[in-house]
Amino acid sequence: GWLVSTRWSADGTHSGGTIYREPTGKRCQIWGITQWRIKDGRVVREWQLFNEFDLMMQIARARHG
Repeated sequence: GWLVSTRWSADGTHSGGTIYREPTGKRCQIWGITQWRIKDGRVVREWQLFNEFDLMMQIARARHG
């Protein structure tokens, strides 16, 4: 099968109470890589990696100045 990779980025506002705690209302940016294993025209596996530590640091800076 095929292995398809994409590099991506996203900008948004930290607005939800998730694993990253209370919302700060501040802008955040992340980037990542996603790979899909394609077999017979269907996705059979997906891997994803993104800069979670950097995101956590952006939120901490927003929270503590």
